[in-house]
Amino acid sequence: MDRHFLNQGLAALTAVGVCAFGFTPGADAQVRSVQVTQNGTETLQLAEVLAFQSGTGTNVASQANGGVATATSSAFGTEPGDANDANPDGNFGNGSVWHSEGTTGETLTVTFNADYAIDNIQLFGRTDCCTDRDNNLTVRLLDAAGGELFSTMTGIPDDDAEVTIAVPEPTSLGLAGLGVLGLLARRPRRR
Repeated sequence: MDRHFLNQGLAALTAVGVCAFGFTPGADAQVRSVQVTQNGTETLQLAEVLAFQSGTGTNVASQANGGVATATSSAFGTEPGDANDANPDGNFGNGSVWHSEGTTGETLTVTFNADYAIDNIQLFGRTDCCTDRDNNLTVRLLDAAGGELFSTMTGIPDDDAEVTIAVPEPTSLGLAGLGVLGLLARRPRRR
């Protein structure tokens, strides 16, 4: 296969958003934690991080279900656990928002009590102020060893308090990826 042709094809797919996320296919992909990182130059502030188990719909990120939140920093009297306490209110004055101290690269991680297959993730942002601060985030799903299983760039829209991220099914995404690679590998014949 011509490497230049493959690189051009992948660049074109990325440009139209087909490769907006990364995923390591595997039917046995089990997630241990969800990580949210600030890519922009603002502080990171989250009211709630939810991760729903496939098949049951259980929020495995919740403290009530054994989820533990950690962060690279915290400010203004907040604690990482404010982001997985089942209170998505979003009003900072109500104690429902975790707030980082720094900006670019700040990270909140919620670790589950076991490995789970995850259907989707919901992020709730701050609602009483500064809603534009969470417009440039990377969300990653990690395995127990810290390996990345899924990643996507997203943001919480200014006019909304939440964003939902659907996690692709590992096997179907793997097959779709093979189909895309097959299309890219097919070179036009010279006539």
